[in-house]
Amino acid sequence: MIPKEICKDYIIEYKNLIINLRCRLVMVSGHLVTLYPKEFAMLCLLANYPGWVFTKEQIYEEVYGDILPIYVDNTIYCLVYSLRKKLEANSKYIQTVRGVGYKFVIPEE
Repeated sequence: MIPKEICKDYIIEYKNLIINLRCRLVMVSGHLVTLYPKEFAMLCLLANYPGWVFTKEQIYEEVYGDILPIYVDNTIYCLVYSLRKKLEANSKYIQTVRGVGYKFVIPEE
């Protein structure tokens, strides 16, 4: 593993969550979490802008880079569900903003 000092400019760290952008690693409470590329891309998008609300369409365009299909809801819902399942054993990082989209929240303890 590459020493933390080398990757320090590429690390996003919140409470018990560490995202290493260069090494493409995610750790929650000291445990490595395996994410698929699209899950990692979505997590990076949200975590880079905590508190910002992204619409499902914005997330789809950023993560998939494709022309928007007519219905993006199910695709993004499944991606969020999968990410939450892998990350949220102890806290909630991805919050739904009803009728708009999703945002990254730093949990208060």
